[in-house]
Amino acid sequence: MKKTQIILFLIISLLTVKVYGQTDYYWSGGKKVIVEIDSSKMILFSRSETDLNTVKDKVRSLAKIKGYKEVFVGRQESLEVEFSKENFKELQEGLLELPEASFVMPSYTHEDMAMYFTDEIIVKPKNRIAISQIANLSQKVTVKEVSQYGTFLLQISKTQNLFNVSNKIYESGLVEWCHPNFRAHIVKNVIPQDPLFNQQYHLHNTGQLGGTSNIDINAPEAWDITRGCNDIRIVVVDDGVEAHEDLAGRVLPGNTPWTGGNGAPNANGAHGQACAGIIAAAHNTIGVSGVAPNSLIVPVNIFAGFETANDVANGINWAWNAAQGNADIISNSWTYNTTQVVADVIVQAITNARTLGRVRGGVALGCIVVFAAGNSHAAYAGVNFPANVANVITVGAINNAGTIWNYSSRGSQMDLVAPSGDVNLLGNLTTIDRMNGLGYEAGNTTNRFGGTSAACPQVAGVAALMISLNPNLTEANVRTVLQQTAVDMGSVGFDNTYGFGRVNAQAALNRIITDRGTAIVGNNLICNVETNTLVNGPPGNLTWSTSQPTGLSITAWGTAQRINSYNGAANVMATATTAQGCVNVITKPVWVGMPIITNQKVDGGPYFAGHSICPGNHWLSVTPVGGNAASATWTVPPGIPFFAGTNTLDFTFPTSSSSISITTRSSNACGTGPNTSFFVMKKTFGCGSFAMMVHPNPVKDELVVETSPIGGEDRLDAPVIEQAVLLNGSNQMASKGTEGGNQSKLDVSGLPRGQYYLHVKIRGEETIKMHIILD
Repeated sequence: MKKTQIILFLIISLLTVKVYGQTDYYWSGGKKVIVEIDSSKMILFSRSETDLNTVKDKVRSLAKIKGYKEVFVGRQESLEVEFSKENFKELQEGLLELPEASFVMPSYTHEDMAMYFTDEIIVKPKNRIAISQIANLSQKVTVKEVSQYGTFLLQISKTQNLFNVSNKIYESGLVEWCHPNFRAHIVKNVIPQDPLFNQQYHLHNTGQLGGTSNIDINAPEAWDITRGCNDIRIVVVDDGVEAHEDLAGRVLPGNTPWTGGNGAPNANGAHGQACAGIIAAAHNTIGVSGVAPNSLIVPVNIFAGFETANDVANGINWAWNAAQGNADIISNSWTYNTTQVVADVIVQAITNARTLGRVRGGVALGCIVVFAAGNSHAAYAGVNFPANVANVITVGAINNAGTIWNYSSRGSQMDLVAPSGDVNLLGNLTTIDRMNGLGYEAGNTTNRFGGTSAACPQVAGVAALMISLNPNLTEANVRTVLQQTAVDMGSVGFDNTYGFGRVNAQAALNRIITDRGTAIVGNNLICNVETNTLVNGPPGNLTWSTSQPTGLSITAWGTAQRINSYNGAANVMATATTAQGCVNVITKPVWVGMPIITNQKVDGGPYFAGHSICPGNHWLSVTPVGGNAASATWTVPPGIPFFAGTNTLDFTFPTSSSSISITTRSSNACGTGPNTSFFVMKKTFGCGSFAMMVHPNPVKDELVVETSPIGGEDRLDAPVIEQAVLLNGSNQMASKGTEGGNQSKLDVSGLPRGQYYLHVKIRGEETIKMHIILD
């Protein structure tokens, strides 16, 4: 017992000397990380379960300690303790009776983040520097662990020398980096055909839940191209993922670096499960839809206990290692509560993943590493570590109306944003939950997810679709295309709030197709028979199909033929299917047959059958569509004054007709399309007391404007024409008519032929305007 008391007295003396407000520092990211002692917290470590129980019993017996909290951390146990300063002496005396195998460390803070340092230092020597040279710098260190990535875990003999030894090693110039190992609470950034698809606004926003239409990631449009391959491996670094009915047997054994487990969730872990559902939920008749529904999920659980920075790095290194996680993509919906680079060992692991991972065909293409930006905007300027590590893809959160959430961290390291809900399980994003009531809800889904945690896996899923379409893309290719195809938001171009903009799955896939020169070659107008060929297509067995089987047939060799006199749009589709179940579709829009008339309007409003209008001047407009359709041509009944423009018709509805029919059609290289009719009827109510007639139009010598009463002899005489003028294309008066009666005549015989504009001022009425053509 005496030996135990001496050891612990030395450690606890450190606490009595270093009081709140005193600072230390260590080096990470090439800068000093300033840490400040918090004398109201400490952490106690025990290296055996027997000793742990003794520690627990002793601490619990110290009744005046407030805020006592137990933290289970796997193969090494710890107790995190908060207490009032006036109880410090009593705690100090009680801890002298702890088992010899235990030790205690004070709590430090960095940017309001609690950090508990261990008795370990992590170091990466420079090339050709032996670890013995570094160990010789201090007689107080021994080599505890050697990693396969060139890093060493050193153990010091006295915890009070931790910062001095670490800084001495870094400042020697013998290492690339060196810093103490520590524990800090990692933040899950949620804080926190499928029946629930219509709730998933992030995939397809139709205005549900008060959102704005099209504020989404264009997922259905992307799925028309690919739904991903079933050999794409996405490692979800989080609090674990387990089998689920909506993941269809695609959760593989993973890793829990702290315990050596397989990545399964903790008893209360559901965050990783929700993130995995956003990425990969199956497209079936169950639950929700994932962005990349064929992908494989590999879990890495870094929340099994109070993991050190070295543990987290080990998890990331396991994820990318070809003999272990073998990741294509690593999705990280977690950060530390700091914007400073506080752990070079984690930076090194991420760099390893980006540069050494995803070995395909003997070439390291690099893992795509995606991070949530963090939910700390109210506390810090900048994105959280490690989302600020160079060349990771950093994702912030917008709401379903397209506005950045106030919580979403932001800064110069931002790349993209994606739609998400609020934090603290007050969100409205729907995804899977752990089954059988083990997660957030009693059922197997939750509709309360949100935060940048929900935004990050959307980008990971889009990346999976991209490399499904072109498996040879490098990590840099994927990152660049995502940035360049994002929907710009906020100020024009990149900004610190929205980065490059909202992730756009459809545009990213189309860019992949364009960049590799993939195309269906053949005529885009099919009059009879056309041959199509796929060039630079994705790998796999090729089949051909069409979106209009009743109007277009297509053979197994890509030959397309018009059938049933069909006129309209269609898609020619080439589908490549691999043995791994990867289905990629290349689509070419075509037009089949003659053009058709669309967008019929009367006086600028929608046309409907039996349209009623008042006698007088009106105009019609249409849009011809299909195969470079020519301007519409018009057929007007005899005696109806009219002027035909580009896809427009100005005409006068006479008082003597109860209805008229006007037809229009267009032509392309295949021929002249079918007639489209405007059938308009005379309106008998609400038209005023007169009609105005203008004739002839087109006119050669004299134009006559006259008004006439409507409704019978008991009505007042037609109103007086106060002025009638004809303007040319330069808005200059070309002719002026007679005034003072219900008729005005304009001499146009000497005017150049062409288009003019008639303005007629009727007493007590607004000026009436119409097109006139001199022929």
